[in-house]
Amino acid sequence: MSLSTEYYYHCLTAERYSSEVASGDKTYRVLLDDRSHKYTGEVDFDWSCTCPDYKFNCGPDSRKNRRYCKHIKQVQSSDDYCGWMQYESGGEVAHDDEGEPCCPECGGPVTSTGWAV
Repeated sequence: MSLSTEYYYHCLTAERYSSEVASGDKTYRVLLDDRSHKYTGEVDFDWSCTCPDYKFNCGPDSRKNRRYCKHIKQVQSSDDYCGWMQYESGGEVAHDDEGEPCCPECGGPVTSTGWAV
């Protein structure tokens, strides 16, 4: 049996994203990447936040075992975060004025990943 490779595009915000979120008189940093969230034994992209709620109440070893704090949820629902992934959202990659591939949702940069099928 022979495998072939299919390439899918995704917006770079689906891979790395950072935002400052004001909450009262404090500001917290919300990140999406593969390093800053709590280690679960698997390499995976996930969200993290510098707030105390995330530190003590979110993740697999937390007291409440919730996945995300309110700051992460706020960023996920904002217009600033795109997160488009062709294999999940469908659609085709767009092209900018120079003919370079770009995100069809936000116009930002994209990258492609090959999957063996």
